[in-house]
Amino acid sequence: MIEIIEQKKVVTKKEHQCLGCLRKYPLGTEMQSTTAVDDNLYHYHLCQECLDFLDTLPMFERNEDFCEGDLLENENYPNREKIRDEVYKRK
Repeated sequence: MIEIIEQKKVVTKKEHQCLGCLRKYPLGTEMQSTTAVDDNLYHYHLCQECLDFLDTLPMFERNEDFCEGDLLENENYPNREKIRDEVYKRK
């Protein structure tokens, strides 16, 4: 299981991609920065929309490890289809 080492709100100093929804956010965006470890060290950012969505999930789902884009794949994610179109057109 993954262990959270540090988690804090930051104002980004460069463009970052949100781990939950894969959208890219410009410099100056407020995001949650997380550093975590299991067998490897991870550092990622989450946007406010993903944080708000996580708050709606049952505790067992919030505590599960998730990978890039997993939140966006949840059928209850707000504006899911629009954001998926936006994200996957870029790739």
